[in-house]
Amino acid sequence: MNLSPELKNKISKHALSNPEEEVCGFIYKFKDNYHIFECINEAKHKHRSAKINGWQQNECAKLGEIVGFYHSHPKKQDYFSPADKKASIDCQMYNVLYYFDGFKIFDYKNQICKDL
Repeated sequence: MNLSPELKNKISKHALSNPEEEVCGFIYKFKDNYHIFECINEAKHKHRSAKINGWQQNECAKLGEIVGFYHSHPKKQDYFSPADKKASIDCQMYNVLYYFDGFKIFDYKNQICKDL
């Protein structure tokens, strides 16, 4: 999955809107184009984790095929935690990380991380 500069810009703007907490959302595909669906972080400790409720996933699914999710690391940690990787594998979705200096993606199919 490749993200356009426009999509990366939207994700970074979402993250920068609340730089002290992790932000999160879905990446969905509609008519061969990728889009983002910004979600409310429902985690108890938003400064170190992200959680998306099922109702948000249901709303996004009405717009297109959900292919991944994204989140930010406010402390500029440029790596996926074990929990990040597990969530991606369990959900069978790509996981995109924005860490304020760039982007990474976790490919759940091959279980590898790479820069975007």
